[in-house]
Amino acid sequence: MDVFWGIVIFLEKIAKALVTILGVPWAVFVIVKSIGEFRQKQKSSQAEIETKLLKLFTDLVWVAHGRGGTHISEKCIEQMFRVGCINKEDLDKKKGGEIEPIIERMREICTFNLPVGLASQEAAIISLGELGNRYKILRRPAEAALKSLLKNMPEVLQETIKSAKDLLKGK
Repeated sequence: MDVFWGIVIFLEKIAKALVTILGVPWAVFVIVKSIGEFRQKQKSSQAEIETKLLKLFTDLVWVAHGRGGTHISEKCIEQMFRVGCINKEDLDKKKGGEIEPIIERMREICTFNLPVGLASQEAAIISLGELGNRYKILRRPAEAALKSLLKNMPEVLQETIKSAKDLLKGK
């Protein structure tokens, strides 16, 4: 009977050793796989955050440019139908992209940009420089936006734009 229990204890020790020997590589595999999945999720999350940041930055550029949103006038579109500028048959031309010029014409004639106040516009311009200086991912978009604004803005905003450009340079 002692021999039997001796064999059982021996087999138990071998089983524990095998579990340990086989368990370590398995544990390492699971850990490495988990780390890889975590990094992938982290990269995906970072890309999502950066995309949202760039979208918000683009909205800020819109305000810096003096636009507070757009409005499409239904009355204008109705008038375009009424005077024959467009008709129902034009809207049925969905094949071959023929409708695109018609939609573009409607957008060009019937869309109105809503203005923002000067203070909001100046704050947005300075914010472009601050954010471009602080966040590397926003530096080039800020430079491009300020360059474009400098060409197209009235003189009253030129100094603000130059100040924002100085912020980008770290001055």
